[in-house]
Formats: sequence, C-alpha cells, structure tokens
Amino acid sequence: MSRLILKEVLEGSIGTGVRPDSEDGLDPSICGDYIQKYMKSLKAHGIDADGAHMLGNGLLGTAFRLRNNTVLKITADMSEARAAKHIVGKKFKNVYNIFSVLQFSDEQAFALHQEYLEKGKVQQIETDYQMKSAFYDIKEDQRLNGDVSDERIKLMVTDAGLRKSQDQQLFYKFLKDIANGLKELRSVGIDFDDYHLGNILYRKSTSHYVLIDLGVSYSDAATIDELEPDQRDTTNT
Repeated sequence: MSRLILKEVLEGSIGTGVRPDSEDGLDPSICGDYIQKYMKSLKAHGIDADGAHMLGNGLLGTAFRLRNNTVLKITADMSEARAAKHIVGKKFKNVYNIFSVLQFSDEQAFALHQEYLEKGKVQQIETDYQMKSAFYDIKEDQRLNGDVSDERIKLMVTDAGLRKSQDQQLFYKFLKDIANGLKELRSVGIDFDDYHLGNILYRKSTSHYVLIDLGVSYSDAATIDELEPDQRDTTNT
C-alpha cells in the first residue's frame, strides 16, 4: 500500500491558473475508489474513512462526511490543496478548519481533511446575485481602505431590499462574518475569490458563517520545508 504524502507539487506561488482543465476532474466513483484503496494509509494519518458517505461533488472532486462528523474531500485541484495547506491547524473565526492536506503518492489527487459545517438560515433569504454584489463591495472597500465600515455594511443590507427586520439582521451578521473571514485569509496571504452561497456555510458551535473552498484563490503556497517529516517521506509501505 502506497503512503499518502505531500510532495514538491505544493511548492511555489499559486493562483487560479494552475487549476486542472475539465478533463482532469474526478468522478465521484473514482474519489470513492481512492478512499478504499488508501484506507489504511488514511488511518495512519489519523483519518478514519470507513463508512464515509458522499456529501456532494463538483467538477474537480467530491466531499465525504466521516463518522466522526468531519469531512474528507478528494480533489484534483492543486490550487485548492496548496491554499488549504497554508491554513492547516489555524483556528479562524470565519474560515473553515483544515486538519490535514495529503497527496495520494501514486495519483494526481489530494485528500483534504476538514471540519463539517452546515447551511445557515441566510441561504433561505438571499440569492447568489445579492450576496455577490455585497461581496464585491466588501473586497473593494478592504482593498482601498484596509477594512469595510459598519455604515457600509448597513447600506449593503438596505440595498438588498429585504422587508423583514429579522432577515435584515441576519444578512447584516452574514456580511460582517464574510468581511472578517476575508481579513483572516488575507492575514496569511490568501485572496479568497470563489464567492457563492455554497461556499459560505455555518458553524453551529460558534454561530458564525464561515468561508470554505479555496480552489479559486491567490496565495503564497506551503513549501516542502513546512511539512512534517513523515509527510515528506516518499517511500512506499
């Protein structure tokens, strides 16, 4: 059984330009096969994937929920793996927790072990269009002024045209959490750019909205020197 390792592929600067072409995506069945093939190696890295069931899939990979209420994402997206490696072990208020990032030693695929999050109530009142418009405004204010003011966020809520006061309050909190998540990522050199409602989930334990999925991001990548010795080992077992 080949070990799961992180190799030189995680070196260098990254951006959306290194994302695979569509034909390099991973079918959900192939992702499931990887889990079965590398089950023992995953356990050796503290990931018990026995009984994993699919949460959802996209062009480049599939997310599986594990029995310990965490998520294992199998992806062909090198950009996402590099950016995710950059935040392993960091505890952010409004960015998802990444526990480990591994590369299948014999495959062009990666395993991201991350926290499980849920959809929040904001998904019931907002559209992607409303959220994206506010997201653009937040990013531009932060770029120009270093941050977005509370007055600006309140104006964005007004512009959304929500009639119910509880919906306005919910959207205000949502935008505040997004703004802080963007700041947290920028503090480690990541410019988050994959904004849609599917990539903003809810951490129930802390009552915060959280940014997930760093595939469309710009960042300084993790280097081979940042990896633990056992993750740099390229031997097979």
